[in-house]
Amino acid sequence: MKKLISFSRHVDRVWLEFTLSSVAHGASKTILNQKLEHLLESFIATVENRRKARNLLVSIWAIRENTKYQKFDCDALDLYLRDEQSTMSLQWGMLVARKPFFAAVARYIGRYSKLNDCFKYAQVNKRMCELFGETESTSRATRAVLKTMQELGALVKNDDGSMSIAAKVSEQDKWRVNWMLKALLLSDNQESREFHEVQQDPVWFPFQLSINESEIDTHLFEVHQQGNSLYLFLKQDVE
Repeated sequence: MKKLISFSRHVDRVWLEFTLSSVAHGASKTILNQKLEHLLESFIATVENRRKARNLLVSIWAIRENTKYQKFDCDALDLYLRDEQSTMSLQWGMLVARKPFFAAVARYIGRYSKLNDCFKYAQVNKRMCELFGETESTSRATRAVLKTMQELGALVKNDDGSMSIAAKVSEQDKWRVNWMLKALLLSDNQESREFHEVQQDPVWFPFQLSINESEIDTHLFEVHQQGNSLYLFLKQDVE
């Protein structure tokens, strides 16, 4: 089966924040599209490129019709509305949850950066082409994801054109961290995974996730000890 890329261009952090705020305050998809079109007119000249950006933003933050994901989506909005401040963790978590291509790029960078201080676009693109096919769509999406990561403050571009990981963000809000762990399980279509593996997955390379076993949200996960390891099992959302 051909893997879905679904990342046609980069998106700015300002656009992501605007989209999240609009959805959290009740904008329907119709209204959201109208608001985004008005916003993007100031940034993007062509109708087609505005359409691509608008569709991508809606696909990241609009609440999904599939009941499997509705509670997860609404939980993100609730976390935002607690203080109406969208830290990078919410944006990154939703990108990981909804965009497998974004998650794949993030995971590669996280693994590569454990042994290397910087990397180049060509190295990331080579790996993505191995995973998703050697096409212009893959190369374009890789550039778009890397640019989006720079916009979010996760990557910095060096003078020689290479990229490095920015200073890690410490996420200490246990409710956000629990939501991020669930995001990863949903992204990978997994029902369970070892706790420390999820917490330390390379996909979270921009973050230092502060959570211990006593802070696991039992409304989201069932917790089981298997040997020396603690496993998280996703709970089924109840309507």
